[in-house]
Amino acid sequence: LLAALAPWCCQPRGDTRVVSFTRWAIVSKGGVGLISDPNQEWTGPDLSTLAWVDVGVKCAVIDRADWPITVGERRVPHLVLDGREITRRPLLPHESGCDDVAAFRQLLGFDIK
Repeated sequence: LLAALAPWCCQPRGDTRVVSFTRWAIVSKGGVGLISDPNQEWTGPDLSTLAWVDVGVKCAVIDRADWPITVGERRVPHLVLDGREITRRPLLPHESGCDDVAAFRQLLGFDIK
């Protein structure tokens, strides 16, 4: 059975394409006992200047040009800053803002409270 399924799930498909993204979705979520790692570097925008939207968590969308991440940041999609867990990911092509980010987080079963 696994051999029969392999061409469908494990082989490169001809219909894949690379889509570049233009905006980041940033989510800020508080939590008990979150401690900053002194080795993590924040090169993103000043968090106090972002237009946060409350969607169960704090969410902001920024242009990719406003945060050209470093090579080290590529390996770490989240960090703890000022007692909050900050995550970032590309805004997906079908998403237009934080409401879509919240819906996607709920679909994946992430706690957004």
